[in-house]
Amino acid sequence: MGCGGQNTRHSEFGNGNIKVAVEQGDEWLHDFPIFWFIKKKNAPQIAIWTEDLEGNFLSAIYISEKMAKQSWTAAGGNRRKESLPCWSYAQGSQHANGPYLPTKNEPLPDAVTGATPKGSFTANLQMSGDIKQFVVKCEFNHSTDFNEYYPKDSKEGDVNYSGGKWEADNLQSFIRSWLI
Repeated sequence: MGCGGQNTRHSEFGNGNIKVAVEQGDEWLHDFPIFWFIKKKNAPQIAIWTEDLEGNFLSAIYISEKMAKQSWTAAGGNRRKESLPCWSYAQGSQHANGPYLPTKNEPLPDAVTGATPKGSFTANLQMSGDIKQFVVKCEFNHSTDFNEYYPKDSKEGDVNYSGGKWEADNLQSFIRSWLI
């Protein structure tokens, strides 16, 4: 799986804030299937982080709240590793059940999380004095955006299982949460 498409220009900065501006495009919101013909406009999950020039993870700048706090609707305990796989693997930490992912009991700090933006936004980071060169990486991904690496028909227990098709219980739970 490639996490490419990055700009390889290197920039050098002194002390100070780094601002990352993200501009929404035509596909920012997509139709998230809820039930038969009912769809909800859904914004992407987002991760923005820095790495050194050798590709070592330095720090998170911004992570969407659903991933950072594991606040998925009707996920049934599935931590949704497919939602931000490049960021998950970039951290270099491996757990028994796959790459690093926050949990409800061990969420990411509020300093790097926020509600998923409905459109364009900026994120800021204060870099430490000794880091002069680094790479800013961004990942954007939509829920239910199944592909060859995380297919819709994978089964629970498969390495590439992402939740697959919504089960009836999850769907009913999801609908109830919208009716409340």
